[in-house]
Amino acid sequence: MSAKNISKPLSALVIFLSISVLGGCAASYKAKDVWGGFSETQIKKNVFEVSFKGNSFTTRERVKDFSLLRSAEVALENGYDYFVVIEQTQSRTLFQETTPMGFTAMSSYGGHGGQGRAATGGRKDYVSNPVSDTIVACFNEKPENVTSYNARQIVNEIKTKYALDKVANRT
Repeated sequence: MSAKNISKPLSALVIFLSISVLGGCAASYKAKDVWGGFSETQIKKNVFEVSFKGNSFTTRERVKDFSLLRSAEVALENGYDYFVVIEQTQSRTLFQETTPMGFTAMSSYGGHGGQGRAATGGRKDYVSNPVSDTIVACFNEKPENVTSYNARQIVNEIKTKYALDKVANRT
């Protein structure tokens, strides 16, 4: 096979891998780990604080939606059908990241010099990760005179929006 015939499939593979890697960079919907995710704390019998932390590739909208999704799941997991957002704050965690310093071998061409090493890396970057903290109160029946959410409906809508598995509707 000639070099020309190899370059087209190789180019296609490079493009596919680049899209795959970059497309998967935003924080996924999962329990919190070092890369982000959700966590929750029960404050009272029917009151929970839910948090979702994204990474530097995650949009604020996605973080807010995933915090709302986890709030709905927490309501359902605790036997409630509705919830009210008491408070929701969005912020960003900012930290400094330094690339590791390394050394690269150098040599001169033409035999007019020796070999050596040059320092590389050591660059400092600031990284900003979006966070959404939500305090919710959960209810068995739809509360009156307050904006409330149907937990099953929120789960289905957000999971559909982000192509996550749909939750089965219970009757």
